[in-house]
Amino acid sequence: MSALAQVLEANGLATVGISSVRGQVERARPPRMLHCEFPLGRPLGRPHDPAFQHRVLAAAFALLPRTDVPVLVDFEETIIDAADEPLACTLPPRHDPTLHPAVDEALGLRPAYERRRAATGTTNVLRLGGPDRIADLVGVFVRIVDGTPWDAVGLEPAQIGQAALDIRAAHPDVAVLVLSHYLDSRYALRLLEHQEGSVGYLLKERVSDLAVLVDALRRVTEGECVIDPTIVARLMSRRTKPSPVQMLSEREQEVLSLMAEGHSNSGICEKLFLSPRTVEAHIGHIFAKLNLTDSADYHRRVRAVLIYLRPSKAHTTG
Repeated sequence: MSALAQVLEANGLATVGISSVRGQVERARPPRMLHCEFPLGRPLGRPHDPAFQHRVLAAAFALLPRTDVPVLVDFEETIIDAADEPLACTLPPRHDPTLHPAVDEALGLRPAYERRRAATGTTNVLRLGGPDRIADLVGVFVRIVDGTPWDAVGLEPAQIGQAALDIRAAHPDVAVLVLSHYLDSRYALRLLEHQEGSVGYLLKERVSDLAVLVDALRRVTEGECVIDPTIVARLMSRRTKPSPVQMLSEREQEVLSLMAEGHSNSGICEKLFLSPRTVEAHIGHIFAKLNLTDSADYHRRVRAVLIYLRPSKAHTTG
Protein backbone atom coordinates (compact mmCIF):
# COMPACT_ATOMS: atom_id res chain seq x y z
CA MET A 1 0.00 0.00 0.00
CA SER A 2 2.81 2.42 0.82
CA ALA A 3 4.37 2.23 -2.67
CA LEU A 4 0.98 2.70 -4.35
CA ALA A 5 0.25 5.66 -2.06
CA GLN A 6 3.55 7.25 -3.06
CA VAL A 7 2.69 6.91 -6.77
CA LEU A 8 -0.71 8.52 -6.19
CA GLU A 9 0.86 11.27 -4.09
CA ALA A 10 3.43 11.96 -6.82
CA ASN A 11 0.52 12.52 -9.21
CA GLY A 12 -1.24 14.97 -6.92
CA LEU A 13 -3.68 12.63 -5.14
CA ALA A 14 -3.59 12.74 -1.33
CA THR A 15 -3.99 9.37 0.40
CA VAL A 16 -4.84 8.19 3.90
CA GLY A 17 -5.20 4.77 5.54
CA ILE A 18 -6.35 3.12 8.75
CA SER A 19 -3.94 0.85 10.62
CA SER A 20 -4.37 -1.84 13.26
CA VAL A 21 -0.69 -2.87 13.42
CA ARG A 22 1.57 -0.01 14.46
CA GLY A 23 4.90 -1.75 13.78
CA GLN A 24 3.99 -2.43 10.17
CA VAL A 25 3.07 1.21 9.57
CA GLU A 26 6.23 2.48 11.26
CA ARG A 27 8.33 0.35 8.90
CA ALA A 28 6.40 1.18 5.72
CA ARG A 29 5.95 4.89 6.53
CA PRO A 30 2.95 5.65 4.25
CA PRO A 31 2.09 9.33 3.76
CA ARG A 32 -0.87 9.54 6.17
CA MET A 33 -2.15 6.91 8.54
CA LEU A 34 -4.63 6.82 11.39
CA HIS A 35 -3.66 4.11 13.87
CA CYS A 36 -6.55 2.52 15.76
CA GLU A 37 -6.01 0.26 18.76
CA PHE A 38 -8.93 -1.98 17.89
CA PRO A 39 -9.21 -5.78 17.88
CA LEU A 40 -7.81 -7.28 14.68
CA GLY A 41 -10.49 -7.81 12.06
CA ARG A 42 -12.46 -4.78 13.26
CA PRO A 43 -10.83 -1.81 11.44
CA LEU A 44 -13.69 0.55 12.33
CA GLY A 45 -13.84 -0.57 15.93
CA ARG A 46 -17.46 -1.25 16.74
CA PRO A 47 -19.67 -3.33 14.46
CA HIS A 48 -23.28 -2.10 14.18
CA ASP A 49 -22.32 1.33 15.57
CA PRO A 50 -22.48 3.74 12.59
CA ALA A 51 -21.87 6.83 14.71
CA PHE A 52 -18.61 5.46 16.08
CA GLN A 53 -17.50 4.25 12.64
CA HIS A 54 -18.19 7.68 11.16
CA ARG A 55 -15.98 9.20 13.87
CA VAL A 56 -13.14 6.90 12.85
CA LEU A 57 -13.52 7.75 9.16
CA ALA A 58 -13.80 11.47 9.91
CA ALA A 59 -10.56 11.31 11.92
CA ALA A 60 -8.83 9.59 9.01
CA PHE A 61 -10.15 12.02 6.36
CA ALA A 62 -9.07 14.93 8.56
CA LEU A 63 -5.47 13.93 7.82
CA LEU A 64 -5.79 14.48 4.06
CA PRO A 65 -4.85 18.21 4.13
CA ARG A 66 -1.64 17.44 6.08
CA THR A 67 1.54 18.08 4.07
CA ASP A 68 4.06 17.25 6.82
CA VAL A 69 4.14 13.61 5.75
CA PRO A 70 4.68 10.89 6.77
CA VAL A 71 1.96 11.39 9.40
CA LEU A 72 0.98 8.74 11.94
CA VAL A 73 -1.82 9.77 14.33
CA ASP A 74 -3.47 7.68 17.05
CA PHE A 75 -7.25 7.56 17.23
CA GLU A 76 -8.51 9.02 20.49
CA GLU A 77 -10.19 5.85 21.76
CA THR A 78 -8.86 2.34 22.38
CA ILE A 79 -11.03 -0.76 22.30
CA ILE A 80 -9.98 -3.76 24.32
CA ASP A 81 -12.39 -6.63 24.81
CA ALA A 82 -12.52 -10.39 25.12
CA ALA A 83 -11.62 -10.72 21.44
CA ASP A 84 -8.06 -9.69 22.36
CA GLU A 85 -7.60 -12.48 24.87
CA PRO A 86 -5.66 -15.49 23.56
CA LEU A 87 -7.82 -18.52 23.04
CA ALA A 88 -6.92 -21.72 24.85
CA CYS A 89 -7.29 -24.90 22.87
CA THR A 90 -6.00 -28.41 23.20
CA LEU A 91 -3.18 -29.26 20.82
CA PRO A 92 -4.05 -32.10 18.45
CA PRO A 93 -2.46 -35.45 19.26
CA ARG A 94 1.00 -36.08 17.91
CA HIS A 95 1.14 -38.05 14.69
CA ASP A 96 3.97 -40.16 16.09
CA PRO A 97 5.28 -39.13 19.55
CA THR A 98 8.45 -41.16 19.01
CA LEU A 99 9.64 -38.83 16.24
CA HIS A 100 11.32 -35.44 16.49
CA PRO A 101 8.57 -32.74 16.68
CA ALA A 102 9.64 -31.18 13.36
CA VAL A 103 9.48 -34.51 11.54
CA ASP A 104 6.19 -35.34 13.22
CA GLU A 105 4.74 -31.99 12.16
CA ALA A 106 5.77 -32.61 8.54
CA LEU A 107 3.89 -35.91 8.61
CA GLY A 108 0.87 -34.30 10.25
CA LEU A 109 0.71 -31.59 7.57
CA ARG A 110 0.76 -34.04 4.67
CA PRO A 111 -3.07 -34.06 4.33
CA ALA A 112 -3.05 -30.25 4.00
CA TYR A 113 -0.46 -30.51 1.23
CA GLU A 114 -2.59 -33.10 -0.58
CA ARG A 115 -5.67 -30.87 -0.36
CA ARG A 116 -3.73 -27.96 -1.88
CA ARG A 117 -2.35 -30.15 -4.64
CA ALA A 118 -5.85 -31.48 -5.42
CA ALA A 119 -7.17 -27.92 -5.59
CA THR A 120 -4.37 -26.49 -7.78
CA GLY A 121 -3.24 -29.57 -9.69
CA THR A 122 0.40 -28.54 -9.38
CA THR A 123 3.40 -29.28 -7.18
CA ASN A 124 7.05 -28.25 -7.03
CA VAL A 125 8.08 -31.12 -4.76
CA LEU A 126 9.87 -33.25 -7.34
CA ARG A 127 13.60 -32.65 -6.89
CA LEU A 128 14.47 -35.46 -4.50
CA GLY A 129 11.64 -37.93 -4.83
CA GLY A 130 8.41 -36.05 -4.25
CA PRO A 131 6.18 -35.37 -1.24
CA ASP A 132 6.70 -38.82 0.26
CA ARG A 133 10.22 -37.79 1.24
CA ILE A 134 9.43 -34.45 2.91
CA ALA A 135 9.44 -35.86 6.46
CA ASP A 136 12.75 -37.63 5.75
CA LEU A 137 14.26 -34.39 4.42
CA VAL A 138 13.15 -32.52 7.52
CA GLY A 139 14.90 -35.26 9.48
CA VAL A 140 18.11 -34.53 7.59
CA PHE A 141 18.16 -30.96 8.87
CA VAL A 142 17.23 -32.12 12.36
CA ARG A 143 20.33 -34.34 12.37
CA ILE A 144 22.50 -31.49 11.09
CA VAL A 145 21.21 -29.19 13.86
CA ASP A 146 21.92 -31.97 16.38
CA GLY A 147 25.56 -32.10 15.27
CA THR A 148 25.74 -34.71 12.51
CA PRO A 149 28.37 -33.69 9.90
CA TRP A 150 26.96 -32.49 6.60
CA ASP A 151 28.69 -35.31 4.72
CA ALA A 152 27.13 -37.96 6.96
CA VAL A 153 23.42 -37.22 6.54
CA GLY A 154 22.92 -39.23 3.35
CA LEU A 155 22.77 -36.40 0.82
CA GLU A 156 25.33 -34.99 -1.59
CA PRO A 157 26.32 -31.35 -0.96
CA ALA A 158 24.33 -30.15 -3.98
CA GLN A 159 21.25 -31.98 -2.70
CA ILE A 160 21.13 -30.05 0.58
CA GLY A 161 19.80 -26.97 -1.20
CA GLN A 162 17.35 -29.09 -3.20
CA ALA A 163 16.09 -30.62 0.04
CA ALA A 164 15.48 -27.17 1.50
CA LEU A 165 13.52 -26.11 -1.59
CA ASP A 166 11.44 -29.30 -1.48
CA ILE A 167 10.51 -28.56 2.13
CA ARG A 168 9.69 -24.97 1.19
CA ALA A 169 7.51 -26.13 -1.72
CA ALA A 170 5.53 -28.40 0.60
CA HIS A 171 5.33 -25.79 3.36
CA PRO A 172 5.41 -22.27 1.78
CA ASP A 173 5.79 -20.51 5.14
CA VAL A 174 9.32 -21.92 5.55
CA ALA A 175 12.10 -19.37 4.90
CA VAL A 176 15.27 -20.50 3.10
CA LEU A 177 18.70 -18.88 3.44
CA VAL A 178 21.49 -20.50 1.41
CA LEU A 179 25.11 -20.00 2.55
CA SER A 180 27.56 -21.05 -0.15
CA HIS A 181 31.34 -21.47 -0.33
CA TYR A 182 31.29 -20.45 -4.01
CA LEU A 183 29.37 -18.05 -6.22
CA ASP A 184 26.65 -19.66 -8.34
CA SER A 185 24.64 -16.85 -9.94
CA ARG A 186 22.44 -19.24 -11.94
CA TYR A 187 21.32 -21.05 -8.79
CA ALA A 188 20.59 -17.72 -7.10
CA LEU A 189 18.37 -16.70 -10.03
CA ARG A 190 16.52 -20.02 -9.96
CA LEU A 191 15.98 -19.53 -6.24
CA LEU A 192 14.35 -16.16 -6.87
CA GLU A 193 12.31 -17.33 -9.85
CA HIS A 194 10.69 -20.20 -7.98
CA GLN A 195 10.10 -18.46 -4.64
CA GLU A 196 8.05 -15.32 -3.98
CA GLY A 197 10.02 -13.99 -1.02
CA SER A 198 11.52 -15.38 2.20
CA VAL A 199 14.65 -16.59 0.41
CA GLY A 200 18.30 -15.60 0.48
CA TYR A 201 21.66 -16.54 -1.05
CA LEU A 202 24.88 -15.33 0.59
CA LEU A 203 28.54 -16.23 0.28
CA LYS A 204 29.91 -17.63 3.54
CA GLU A 205 32.89 -15.28 3.42
CA ARG A 206 30.47 -12.35 3.79
CA VAL A 207 28.76 -13.64 6.94
CA SER A 208 31.81 -13.92 9.18
CA ASP A 209 30.17 -11.16 11.20
CA LEU A 210 27.38 -12.77 13.24
CA ALA A 211 25.32 -9.57 13.03
CA VAL A 212 25.20 -9.89 9.21
CA LEU A 213 23.91 -13.46 9.46
CA VAL A 214 21.32 -12.58 12.10
CA ASP A 215 20.12 -9.65 9.98
CA ALA A 216 19.80 -11.88 6.90
CA LEU A 217 17.86 -14.50 8.86
CA ARG A 218 15.52 -11.85 10.25
CA ARG A 219 14.86 -10.41 6.82
CA VAL A 220 14.08 -13.71 5.08
CA THR A 221 11.75 -14.75 7.91
CA GLU A 222 9.95 -11.42 7.42
CA GLY A 223 9.40 -12.23 3.74
CA GLU A 224 12.30 -10.39 2.08
CA CYS A 225 14.79 -11.66 -0.50
CA VAL A 226 18.50 -11.30 0.32
CA ILE A 227 21.01 -11.77 -2.51
CA ASP A 228 24.78 -11.40 -2.13
CA PRO A 229 26.08 -8.15 -3.71
CA THR A 230 28.77 -10.14 -5.56
CA ILE A 231 26.08 -12.10 -7.41
CA VAL A 232 24.24 -8.91 -8.33
CA ALA A 233 27.47 -7.40 -9.71
CA ARG A 234 28.26 -10.51 -11.78
CA LEU A 235 24.80 -10.69 -13.30
CA MET A 236 24.84 -7.01 -14.16
CA SER A 237 28.25 -7.33 -15.84
CA ARG A 238 26.70 -9.82 -18.31
CA ARG A 239 24.19 -7.37 -19.76
CA THR A 240 24.26 -7.62 -23.55
CA LYS A 241 20.75 -6.57 -24.66
CA PRO A 242 18.42 -3.61 -24.03
CA SER A 243 16.53 -3.82 -20.77
CA PRO A 244 13.30 -2.32 -19.40
CA VAL A 245 15.53 -1.06 -16.59
CA GLN A 246 16.91 1.52 -19.01
CA MET A 247 13.61 3.39 -18.66
CA LEU A 248 14.54 4.16 -15.06
CA SER A 249 16.45 7.23 -14.00
CA GLU A 250 19.99 6.84 -12.69
CA ARG A 251 18.80 7.27 -9.10
CA GLU A 252 15.99 4.74 -9.59
CA GLN A 253 18.52 2.24 -10.94
CA GLU A 254 20.65 2.80 -7.83
CA VAL A 255 17.62 2.11 -5.63
CA LEU A 256 16.73 -1.03 -7.62
CA SER A 257 20.33 -2.26 -7.39
CA LEU A 258 20.17 -2.02 -3.59
CA MET A 259 16.79 -3.74 -3.63
CA ALA A 260 18.43 -6.57 -5.59
CA GLU A 261 21.02 -6.90 -2.83
CA GLY A 262 18.18 -7.35 -0.35
CA HIS A 263 18.33 -3.96 1.37
CA SER A 264 15.16 -2.81 3.08
CA ASN A 265 13.84 0.70 2.55
CA SER A 266 15.62 1.91 5.67
CA GLY A 267 18.85 0.30 4.44
CA ILE A 268 18.53 2.10 1.11
CA CYS A 269 18.00 5.38 2.99
CA GLU A 270 21.27 4.85 4.85
CA LYS A 271 23.21 3.85 1.72
CA LEU A 272 22.05 6.74 -0.45
CA PHE A 273 21.48 9.35 2.29
CA LEU A 274 17.83 9.76 1.28
CA SER A 275 14.70 10.29 3.33
CA PRO A 276 12.21 7.40 3.70
CA ARG A 277 9.62 9.34 1.73
CA THR A 278 12.04 9.84 -1.18
CA VAL A 279 12.98 6.14 -1.27
CA GLU A 280 9.32 5.12 -1.21
CA ALA A 281 8.61 7.51 -4.08
CA HIS A 282 11.50 6.07 -6.13
CA ILE A 283 10.25 2.51 -5.53
CA GLY A 284 6.74 3.52 -6.55
CA HIS A 285 8.10 5.01 -9.79
CA ILE A 286 10.12 1.83 -10.42
CA PHE A 287 7.02 -0.35 -10.12
CA ALA A 288 5.05 1.99 -12.36
CA LYS A 289 7.72 2.19 -15.08
CA LEU A 290 8.23 -1.58 -15.09
CA ASN A 291 4.45 -2.05 -15.30
CA LEU A 292 4.31 -4.05 -12.07
CA THR A 293 0.78 -3.68 -10.78
CA ASP A 294 -0.59 -5.19 -7.58
CA SER A 295 -1.38 -8.87 -7.96
CA ALA A 296 -1.89 -11.86 -5.70
CA ASP A 297 0.24 -13.90 -8.10
CA TYR A 298 3.61 -12.34 -7.37
CA HIS A 299 5.54 -9.99 -5.15
CA ARG A 300 6.31 -6.76 -7.05
CA ARG A 301 9.61 -6.25 -5.27
CA VAL A 302 10.84 -9.70 -6.26
CA ARG A 303 9.65 -9.27 -9.87
CA ALA A 304 11.40 -5.92 -10.15
CA VAL A 305 14.63 -7.51 -8.95
CA LEU A 306 14.26 -10.36 -11.48
CA ILE A 307 13.80 -7.85 -14.30
CA TYR A 308 16.89 -6.04 -13.07
CA LEU A 309 19.02 -9.18 -12.86
CA ARG A 310 17.80 -10.66 -16.16
CA PRO A 311 17.59 -7.58 -18.36
CA SER A 312 17.51 -9.44 -21.69
CA LYS A 313 14.32 -11.36 -20.83
CA ALA A 314 10.87 -10.11 -21.65
CA HIS A 315 8.55 -9.73 -18.70
CA THR A 316 4.83 -9.76 -18.17
CA THR A 317 2.58 -8.76 -15.33
CA GLY A 318 0.03 -11.54 -15.70
